[in-house]
Amino acid sequence: MSDTESEAEVIAGTVERHGKRERFFLARFSPHIILGLDAKLLLLVCTVGALAGAVASVYAYALNHLLAISKIVEGHVPVYLLMAGVGVLVGLCYFLGHPGETDAVVDNIHMDNGRMDTRANLPLVPCSLLSIAAGGSAGPEAPMVYLTGSVGTWLHRWFKLPEQYVRTLTLTGMGVGFATLFGAPVGSAIFALEIPHKRGMEYYEATVPAIIGVLVGTGIFSLITGHSIGPTWHFPAYNFHHVSELAIAVLIGLACGLASLPYVGGIQAMKKLSDKINLPMWIKGAVGGLILGLIAWKLPDTRFWGEEQLTHALLEAKPALELLLILAAAKMFTVAVTLAAGWKGGIIIPCFFIGACLGKAISLLFPSVDPSMAMLCGMAAVNVSVMKVPLATILVVSGMSGIAAIPVIAAAAFGAFVVTGGIEFLDTKRERTDVVVEGEVDSAASAIGSAD
Repeated sequence: MSDTESEAEVIAGTVERHGKRERFFLARFSPHIILGLDAKLLLLVCTVGALAGAVASVYAYALNHLLAISKIVEGHVPVYLLMAGVGVLVGLCYFLGHPGETDAVVDNIHMDNGRMDTRANLPLVPCSLLSIAAGGSAGPEAPMVYLTGSVGTWLHRWFKLPEQYVRTLTLTGMGVGFATLFGAPVGSAIFALEIPHKRGMEYYEATVPAIIGVLVGTGIFSLITGHSIGPTWHFPAYNFHHVSELAIAVLIGLACGLASLPYVGGIQAMKKLSDKINLPMWIKGAVGGLILGLIAWKLPDTRFWGEEQLTHALLEAKPALELLLILAAAKMFTVAVTLAAGWKGGIIIPCFFIGACLGKAISLLFPSVDPSMAMLCGMAAVNVSVMKVPLATILVVSGMSGIAAIPVIAAAAFGAFVVTGGIEFLDTKRERTDVVVEGEVDSAASAIGSAD
């Protein structure tokens, strides 16, 4: 019997063992290598990318409408009453179950081949939509990534796909979630691949499949929503002139990295304090909303996740040094309150806002430092200090700013990466783990396929 005949029989036997639902994936596609990738894996990451893009579009549509409603209500109700009232609703969402957490995603990437608890989406979606639309200081990136990352698990369960594909599919879905917010598909894919680890990307075999899937998902999201791929902010032009700017960027990275250490510690301390307080979540949510609303009443730019606030508070306005430092500190505090009160959201874009405030402040202290360079370096430094994703941060900050300043952004990012050492926002980050499932090791070879 020839190799081809043997392979056909194996495929036929696999289809027979599985069922009708997965025949679309197994009966029509042999495991031949296409452009260096397993054909099934290539099909699956594209499918996950497309589905995740569609899911992200629905979430973005709902969020935009709730934001519009929030602005209407805001015109008739004081912001602190609005946010306290929404805090009650946020707390009531916990009766549906515990919302999905980024910590759990990272843990499952290592310990369960990337399989996610899709049931956690039920409370996560309303909880996060209310939290973000009402003006919580955390952003949509964490809930969006959990939601889109779940697509891989859903597809695996529904079609009974081979176990070794789950992690790559989850990372692909997560990358799509990042890309819909960052507008930088390649950087977003690297972000998803890098975030589970303390010292850089380790599941390297998922890189090409994830990038392909993320590009597909970003295209679907753009097609449905009309969002373009490109810069989020428009910084004043900056051009690299002299090698001394690399040294300045490193110093900015060191300074902003050290300044962000209380940010991580504050979030963790606030969450521990909240856990010790034995009150219903709806009360915690209301108290948190009241605190956030009172701060936003005096400092409106601490409200929401910082994307629009970065533009009009830092790029369009000319804030004083004192205001920049107050904004950075207040934003750190409001993010901690947001998460401790049970409001859901991500901290990546808030990291960029805090870093931009610190960078702008440095440029005011030292007028010879270019303001755009200082803000970009500050954004990268704070995010790397908190999230420990240097490669992705360099690409994302460059893409979101529209400025090709990779040398100085990289210098600041790695400076912050070194100086902040083992400080982690996500406790579940760890070294690569290859889980043994049914006697098979989920290795690089099984994820990509081989020509044997």
